[in-house]
Amino acid sequence: MAEEKEKLRVLLACADSVLLQHICQILQTDNRFSIVGSTTDGERAWQLFLQHDPALTVADTALPYLDGLVLSRRIRAERGGAAGILLLTAFMGAQLYTECGLLQIDAVTRKPIRADALYERICLLEQCLRQGDAFTRRLSQILREIDMAESTKGFRHTLLAICAYRKEPDASITKEIYPQVAKKMGTDPDKVERDMRYAIGQVWRHCDRAVLAHYFGQERVNRCKSIGNRAFCAALINYLKQEENLW
Repeated sequence: MAEEKEKLRVLLACADSVLLQHICQILQTDNRFSIVGSTTDGERAWQLFLQHDPALTVADTALPYLDGLVLSRRIRAERGGAAGILLLTAFMGAQLYTECGLLQIDAVTRKPIRADALYERICLLEQCLRQGDAFTRRLSQILREIDMAESTKGFRHTLLAICAYRKEPDASITKEIYPQVAKKMGTDPDKVERDMRYAIGQVWRHCDRAVLAHYFGQERVNRCKSIGNRAFCAALINYLKQEENLW
């Protein structure tokens, strides 16, 4: 019999008591998770973190006494990148993305949000956290920050393509990268190319320009009306090379 996976320890710190109650009820029915604490109070959340050492903390920027960003700073100071953080916020903007990048927040979710949608986010993040690969986790975070829909094949194809390029920077995207991704995903290379092109195109057209400039450079964002799959992958790899703790 296969060994059962250890449950992911989750701390829930949400200013909305109704949302908190509903997400607790949902997570309690999923044997992948163990709720080690839940609170609407930021200071209490910090005490629960120190007491239970959760693998994932859901932190609301609207928490009283200690907001989600301050709580995240304390978590990073205490545990570094070992602890996962999902940030809930009603405001998404360039300044927030900058702070999230500095704190290496694993995922940012806009409020208001339904409990079932938050549950889906937590499930997706659980998969990333179990991978134990800091590069993949950080890359997933960036793709979410630039509004690439993580529920789509384009998100997964782009993630795998960039990881492949990291290992083989001189590889041909058409002859080597697309076939590698297609094999892993059980599809064909043309489908990988199309899904990536659509996902990247949506990002380039709709993402906040200041957020794009943070990762791709202001000059490229101002000059280019679109960006190709290979250039997109290369730009993010170059950005991540600056983050020494991931290499």
